[in-house]
Amino acid sequence: MRKPKVLILIDAMNGGGAERVLSFVLREIDQTRFEVTLYLVVKEGMYLNQIPDTIPVLYLFAGDSALKHPIIRVLNKAYRAVAYRLAFRYTFLLPWLCRIKPHTFDLAVSFCEGYNTLLLGAIRNRFAKIIQWLQVDVRQHEATFNPKAFARAILKMDAWVGVSTETLVGCNERYGALATHIPKHVVYNPVDVNRIVTLAEHAHMPYQVFTCVAVGRLQHQKRFDRLIEAHALLIAKGFNLHTIILGKGELLKQLQVLCKKLGITDSVRFEGFQPNVYPWIKHADMFVLSSDYEGFPGVVCEAMVLCKPIVATRITGTLELLENGKWGLLADATTESLAMAMEQMIRDATLRNQFTDKLTQNQGNFLFKNHIDDVVYVIERYLPA
Repeated sequence: MRKPKVLILIDAMNGGGAERVLSFVLREIDQTRFEVTLYLVVKEGMYLNQIPDTIPVLYLFAGDSALKHPIIRVLNKAYRAVAYRLAFRYTFLLPWLCRIKPHTFDLAVSFCEGYNTLLLGAIRNRFAKIIQWLQVDVRQHEATFNPKAFARAILKMDAWVGVSTETLVGCNERYGALATHIPKHVVYNPVDVNRIVTLAEHAHMPYQVFTCVAVGRLQHQKRFDRLIEAHALLIAKGFNLHTIILGKGELLKQLQVLCKKLGITDSVRFEGFQPNVYPWIKHADMFVLSSDYEGFPGVVCEAMVLCKPIVATRITGTLELLENGKWGLLADATTESLAMAMEQMIRDATLRNQFTDKLTQNQGNFLFKNHIDDVVYVIERYLPA
């Protein structure tokens, strides 16, 4: 009997939370039940080397890292920029470009809202069923430069899966009555707990003063400017505090300029992308998330696994994940509120210990699971009988 074939699509395997979750799913998925193939809009990213050899990888555009000659890399990047813009502006080109033949796969899953969603919408008739996994709040996040095509694509889906209740609420609010016919499911992103705990032991970070750690791409959504400004307010109050930001992105220089302007370049460190963030988190005194919006922030899950005192903005995902403040302090999405919550955590060692103790005692009983059974359940539900 032929095993069902599943195609999972994502833009690339870069260093974000959705990509980290997908790498875990691909490592754990049982290919004796169905065959899984990964499709990347661009074949690149830090998590490419975590894809098991047993899972084929298809792609729309080749990445630059596999090209050795610098001139070839420059030419490929220039070609890709033009082709990318044309393909996703004029989506009728995608069926000819994607090299996915009709009826090769039974089910296709867009694992993150993005250009992979546009691609899947353009070739919808090549699959029996298609699913959109929603990783962020689309009320605030513009997934592509072509929002009309994105709306058309997402409304063609046979099901939506939200990584939190609020992600589905946001999608319903944005698309309204057009989406009432689409079945919807909440599946909290799974977390590879054993791997996190093991990797956290790989290094010791000898912090000399009270240290806050934050992790994420240096982009506007993450609002590291808010964290830096909150840090500056605390420094002005006389706190001996360091903040370490792990991640890379287009806002690095802008954030460094802000630190210089505020006079805190000696107490805020940018350490770039770290393939293993867990020792940094484990040995910090506090973890901070300053985002404007998320879906279900995996890095907060990881801080919970490592039993860190957490301060996070009160947004989609954190309210559910931290159970309205049960597992960490929630702050309004303002500099002043974030600084107040950070100050409360810094001043009160008893509060920090209480959060650490509660997180330690509750391991295994959070919203997220340390296995992929819920992901597999939804996939199997939409496979043909």
